[in-house]
Amino acid sequence: MNWARLRLLPTSSSARSPGYLAEAGVPATINDLPSHQCLVYSMSSDAKRWEFLLSTGSGQTKSVGVTGPLVADNSMMLIEAVKEGLGIAMVPRAYVAEELKAGTLQQLKLGAEPVPRSIYAMYSDRRYLPRRAREFIQFLRISL
Repeated sequence: MNWARLRLLPTSSSARSPGYLAEAGVPATINDLPSHQCLVYSMSSDAKRWEFLLSTGSGQTKSVGVTGPLVADNSMMLIEAVKEGLGIAMVPRAYVAEELKAGTLQQLKLGAEPVPRSIYAMYSDRRYLPRRAREFIQFLRISL
């Protein structure tokens, strides 16, 4: 089995609605997240612990335990819950790009960025890999 690792930079955004902030206050750092309502994506390996890349430039990461009123296996459901003011969610930035641009949602400025994720394209044998599959993998490398 062969695979191609495709690194995603940046992948996630900690989004929240202005309504939630008015009620709960604005978290200033990642250390403030445990005291907030965090909406959790259950299919992630770090569902209850969000990992951040510290802005020190050292490559160090910090993991923060989070809890909240909703655990879901669907990012779009989490986004709708954020829009309704239920809390903060870590979701793919591409999923909330329009809302961030329109101001419907806001990205948290926590002094740290979510750790970049990797995705993998799996295929059985490079020698027999159809051209469309090779081109798709190349497209992903360029696009992500």
